[in-house]
Amino acid sequence: MGASNATAKGPAYDEEDAKKGMQRKGKQVSVEEWNKKLLEKTYTTTLAYIAIPYSLREKIADEDGYAVTERSHVPSSVFANKLKCVRTYRKHHPKETDILILRVKTLPDNIFKKEGQTSKLFAGLKYLSKKHLADGVFETRPQDYSKIPCPFCDECVPSLSKERTEIGISRYCGAKDNPALNACMALNHCIDKQLERSKRIFERPPEKLYHMTDRRVAGLLKDGGFKRGGRGVAGGAIYFAFTPRETEWKAECCHDKRVVLECLVWRGQVKEVDQASGHSSGKDRKIKFSSLVKENYDSVLVKRGKVPKGRFKGKPSGDEEVVYSHDQVVILGEVRRDPVPP
Repeated sequence: MGASNATAKGPAYDEEDAKKGMQRKGKQVSVEEWNKKLLEKTYTTTLAYIAIPYSLREKIADEDGYAVTERSHVPSSVFANKLKCVRTYRKHHPKETDILILRVKTLPDNIFKKEGQTSKLFAGLKYLSKKHLADGVFETRPQDYSKIPCPFCDECVPSLSKERTEIGISRYCGAKDNPALNACMALNHCIDKQLERSKRIFERPPEKLYHMTDRRVAGLLKDGGFKRGGRGVAGGAIYFAFTPRETEWKAECCHDKRVVLECLVWRGQVKEVDQASGHSSGKDRKIKFSSLVKENYDSVLVKRGKVPKGRFKGKPSGDEEVVYSHDQVVILGEVRRDPVPP
């Protein structure tokens, strides 16, 4: 998240300012601004996205690579918005309803990007071998999904158990104007519920929020992206603060190699969990993606109240925003840390 070893001295801790911060939303980013965001301006090693029919996944990503015969170059998107890539592909291929987004991770040595010509990055390029491409999967879950119900349709789909273990894959289905990330991987199984979720989340502007981690993990996030943690006050998820300063007392990573990441987060329909009044229960720690979508929620706002112990005991802690799916987060970059002066 921010510079790893920065020692910026911000203003003194202001309790009234912190109280205001506990109630506010993050800074919104307009849809227009988001649609113009280039991949090179985000925190990723991805150079571009390519949309393909999911049926060609193995042939292109694992065997033959991507070749064009009728076009002048490989069609790709240098924009960070994957949905924009999917919609563009569907515009030219309206009958395709099962689409996979591939990452372009490297380019051939004879391709050079010129300053100010990002959109012409693939000009003249008619073939990308599989070594330049990735299907987006950065980790595989160890669970046996043959007996774990789909979170949307609540049915077990043994034939898709392997695909459901893949973290990071971007497979889209559904309507041209509102494609949904297909969690179930069974196109006609529970598509309506997935489309409802997609509409709730992406019809609203994203907000800038902050996440602290260590330098090693930041490097992994740059290559792959976020995945849910194993535990937390609202279950295993991805946690964000509303300011860089508030990450200073929320993160559990080592102190000397901390990094603050500024992220765009699509909150969707938000469920509030009140931990400030002392009325929260152990049920909060058991919140999961599956339980949340069944209630038609997409994220959780944890009302934290005051810091329970340590140097800032009794001070306002600042609320936390919690999401449970990688498709709701895009990392913009590192920002300067804002520790409280000693």
